[in-house]
Parts: sequence; structure tokens; C-alpha cells
Amino acid sequence: MPRLTAMVISSSVWLLWSSPMVRAQEGTALVTPARVRVVAPPLVPTPTIATATGHRADSLVLQVSRSSTMVVPVASIQSLEISQGKRRKTATGALVGALVGGAATALFLSGFCSDPDSACQADEVARAVVIIAVPPTVLGALVGAVIWTERWDRLPLERLDLRNRGTPILRMGLRLPL
Repeated sequence: MPRLTAMVISSSVWLLWSSPMVRAQEGTALVTPARVRVVAPPLVPTPTIATATGHRADSLVLQVSRSSTMVVPVASIQSLEISQGKRRKTATGALVGALVGGAATALFLSGFCSDPDSACQADEVARAVVIIAVPPTVLGALVGAVIWTERWDRLPLERLDLRNRGTPILRMGLRLPL
């Protein structure tokens, strides 16, 4: 019985914590310096990548280039995203190459093994996989290794907290519809 009680309590806490209503209460702190993508007309009318070097209670300090710094009022910001880093696509490339190589190997083996004169045994299958499937997999991984993508997370402006000078905060609450 104590085990069941502990399981019910932990499940309830997990459900409460993962609830969108609870997560919507979190305050989002912008820790500087940070690579950001911002849209704030009329100063920044198109998505611009910059480094947030500081902030005040009502504005962000952005370094757009080595010699260009601008102060953008928070009230004018329409969109603010923070970079989660650049990543290579090696695994994706290898997966695509493996799929292409696997399809080519299957096509070859279906034709090779359907011939009654050929002894289609494990050594022929293994040789076909090594000769046909492995090179596209390696090539796909190499192509993926030179492709970089950057992942962006949107910072909700209504929850953006610039007062804390970069110290992460968490606000919790529960809203129940009546």
C-alpha cells in the first residue's frame, strides 16, 4: 500500500509539473551574452541575428556587428529567439545514405538471388551489403558532417524577465478554470 501511495503522489506531481498551465507560469530569463534572432520594427524590421550583450529593465543591448551596437526597447520587440547552438547533420546524412544503400542492396539481391543458378548464401549477402550499402552510408555521413544547422527557441515576450540580470528564475502557480 505505501508503494501505491508513493506512485500516486509521484504521478500526480509529474502530471502537475508537465501541465502546460504550470509551465506557462515560468519566468524566462535572458542570460547575456546570448546569440539572439530579433524582430523589432522600426529599428529591426527583418529577422536579425545579433548578440545580446546586456539589458536594462525596458530594453535590450544588441551587438549586430563588431562595430555596431543598438539599444532596442522591449516594447517594440515582436519576436525574440535564442540560439541553442549549431549542430552537424552527420547522423541524418548517414541515415539517408543507409536507406539509399539498403534499397540498392535489396534491389541487387532480389535480382541476384532470384536466379536459380546462383547460390545466394550469407557470404554473398554480406559482401553485397559491404560493397553496395556501406559506401552511400559513409558518403551520407560525410555530407551531413559539413552541413550545419542552428536551432532556435522562441522566448515568450510576455514571460521575459529582464529585471534579474541573468539569474534564472522560476515562477510556479496553478490556474484552474471555474
